[in-house]
Amino acid sequence: MTRFLTPSDYAEFGMMMVAVNILQVFQDFSIDEAIVQNNRLNDKQLSKAFWIVLVLGVICFILFNLIYPIFHLFEIIPFPYYPSILLSIFYLFDGISNMMIGKAQIDLNFKLIAQAQIYSVIISSIIGLTLAYCGWGVYALVINFISRYTIQSSIIFFLQQWKPSIELEDIGVLKNFAIQRTFSRGINKIFDQLDILVISSLSSAIVVGGYIKAKSIQQQLVMMIQQITKNLFFSYFSKKSEHDLFKKSILMIGVMTLSISIIFYFTAELLFITFFGEIWRESGQLFSILSFLIFTQSIYIFSEIYLNAKGQITFTLKVNIIGKVLLLCCFGLFYFYGLMIFILGVVGVSLILGGVMLLKSLK
Repeated sequence: MTRFLTPSDYAEFGMMMVAVNILQVFQDFSIDEAIVQNNRLNDKQLSKAFWIVLVLGVICFILFNLIYPIFHLFEIIPFPYYPSILLSIFYLFDGISNMMIGKAQIDLNFKLIAQAQIYSVIISSIIGLTLAYCGWGVYALVINFISRYTIQSSIIFFLQQWKPSIELEDIGVLKNFAIQRTFSRGINKIFDQLDILVISSLSSAIVVGGYIKAKSIQQQLVMMIQQITKNLFFSYFSKKSEHDLFKKSILMIGVMTLSISIIFYFTAELLFITFFGEIWRESGQLFSILSFLIFTQSIYIFSEIYLNAKGQITFTLKVNIIGKVLLLCCFGLFYFYGLMIFILGVVGVSLILGGVMLLKSLK
């Protein structure tokens, strides 16, 4: 797709995702994670959780479509109107998908999760590639994104043996975890998009698009590792105390991700030029440094998965808040020294946070 698109297309898509991602944290209120961490809910409680998540998704969809035209009218958000409205369909499916994945995790049905994710990625990629080739620009990225989540949600919902009923029971037991986890995710969502807003205000669309492309690949690799580890370990650690398993797993993940980061550091620029074209050279240079986040963030995320599963949600929230304060300092580096120094600062902060989480997990 990238060979048929431009950095400006990615800049537009990245700016739209800023608005979508910030509101996304409220579409499921972390209920999907809370049911896995609790892992003792009956079918009536799970049904109530499902319907709550569905309603929250509809509310987020409506709110986005009410608020965005106001921002667009006063040019507060500088990107196209219609692709953004189309992108908001995401809210209707993602929460349901997360709930059904959560139930599959409780049942240790990882085969279903893998099938849904693989099929949705393949089909949506074909759709996106076709549209990009036909010159649809940013619409190709939007439809690719939407189709992935709609297909994934549909597959998991219809193939999952469990279906929600209309008989409901109280799920107050999830409240404490859900509130703290939602607050933590909300901070993450805001800061994950803040760099794009800052860079876009001080740089050209080509620079912004190159950074968004490099960051998106780095995040996809981290997300892939997160999905695998979370699906396999979160529900397991919630039920049992397997400290030795954690130590062996974190060592394996650390060696694997560090090796990947080192390889990309030396080859990123060449790979970007070879696969995407000369126009993406600078993006490859940025990715060579961003690739070290594949290592640092994977260590952080897996340690967080272990600690959250063991009920240490308050500690992980505190570390998260401290990390965001340090990241704010990194924006000063960008203002005075440029984008590359900013990325180095972000990698350094991520390394510190990952180390703190790992030390806590190993105690």
